[in-house]
Amino acid sequence: MTSNLKYAAQTSRGHYVQEGEGIMVHRYIGTPDIDVINPFLMLDWFKVESPKGPIPGFPPHPHRGFETITLMLSGNMGHRDNIGNVAEVGPGGVQWMKAAGGIIHSEMPRVDGDEDLSGLQFWLNLPAAQKGDTPEYTNLDVSKLEVEKRDKASMRVIAGETSQGTKGHFLDRATRPFILDVSLQAGGQLAEPLDGRQGFLLVVEGTISMKDSSGDNALFGEGSLIELSTSGDAIDVVSDSGGRFVLATGEALNEPIAKGGPFVMNTKSEIYHAFQDFSAGKFGPALE
Repeated sequence: MTSNLKYAAQTSRGHYVQEGEGIMVHRYIGTPDIDVINPFLMLDWFKVESPKGPIPGFPPHPHRGFETITLMLSGNMGHRDNIGNVAEVGPGGVQWMKAAGGIIHSEMPRVDGDEDLSGLQFWLNLPAAQKGDTPEYTNLDVSKLEVEKRDKASMRVIAGETSQGTKGHFLDRATRPFILDVSLQAGGQLAEPLDGRQGFLLVVEGTISMKDSSGDNALFGEGSLIELSTSGDAIDVVSDSGGRFVLATGEALNEPIAKGGPFVMNTKSEIYHAFQDFSAGKFGPALE
């Protein structure tokens, strides 16, 4: 690939935080180290291995002003919301919720015995003009995701369209999200243009390598978040021994960002009004 390549501008191992009913999540974006990678507002990796008893989940809570994307790596997650959706997403599947003007939902693990639970949740910003839109929910079983195969590389196309024409979902989003779940065999490579987008990679299995800011090849193992440089227009990732990573990129929104708990708006005043609206029942019926 002759394009000007993006490089690993910053890396992070994240921080552990407690969410929901007490489940520990590994937070990569939305921390003192990395507040946002525009247009991504947050990234959590929730993981419970060989659980002894019930796994805590995420009981009913509100959102407004952005979209949530949950990608399951192992185990199943149940979803309920107050606009009538009841669903379950399994390994490799995705649920995409446009909270927009306001929604209340819950996400509760569905596992058998000592089955592992692991998944990623992204928060993707919405432009100011869409923060008040009607909320939406989409459940995508792994069988509904297009798979593109290249030499020693396989990828599920969640959002956007690859350079070889494989189309994912959510092609109409203002932030033009391009999200891939990529598996590389030993000696595999992914070279892909990003068309003006910026974002990150998260290594979820094995190891991968790509150029760092000095132009040297750097090795990244499981649990490494790699923030891509804003310069460059393509990525080139290789794996000598095999690896799996998630690529998430999008078009940055040049708008102010105000965060307040489960809400993301453009001003602190809008955050205040979101809390007021939720307390006044303006997000719709409560979810038990």
